[in-house]
Amino acid sequence: MNLRAGIFSAALLSATNMFAAAEPPSELRSATGEYSIRILDKKLLGADPDFGDTIAVYHGDKLLSEFSTIGYLSAAYWSPDGRFVAVNNRRGTYGDYFWVFRLRDGRVLKQPSDASPVPGQPIYSSEALLARVRAKFPEYRDAGYYKFGAHAERWTGSNELEIAAAVTFQHLADDLVRIFDAYTVSENGLRLIRTRMSKEHTHA
Repeated sequence: MNLRAGIFSAALLSATNMFAAAEPPSELRSATGEYSIRILDKKLLGADPDFGDTIAVYHGDKLLSEFSTIGYLSAAYWSPDGRFVAVNNRRGTYGDYFWVFRLRDGRVLKQPSDASPVPGQPIYSSEALLARVRAKFPEYRDAGYYKFGAHAERWTGSNELEIAAAVTFQHLADDLVRIFDAYTVSENGLRLIRTRMSKEHTHA
């Protein structure tokens, strides 16, 4: 692995509670065991041909909601007030990994940007991240990106969720840009309240 790829992976995955076991978990439970997030080896009717798995929200053994996905679970962050969960669903070597669910009924408030976006949800596609980075750092306007990614990192308050994102660029000395966003999460969605962005030197 080259230095750029290694640093990108560390930036993207440092807070995602990756599991050491050879097989990733198929289920992540809340602290009380009342709710769980599961990856099911089944394809939903009418799903995109590329999405052969299902991510599902359960209350006990009751299915609340399910959505097409791929990949595996790497972390679930349960809000302190017990109303929401942010889930990192590793879907490839890079990309937008995270979902946010409302627990009382399983409603999805945010899903990965390569899936069908929820109206009004934050978008962490390559196009959206590049636009943000280039607006702040004009030197990247003509640079091609190498990798990008976004994941849920932690809850900082009863309904404040922190998201970490990273974009790396080709052929530049300062080629890693980190983005940290904080959202309030309500019954109806996510609202951005804080953001910061920095670039880092990644070459030896």
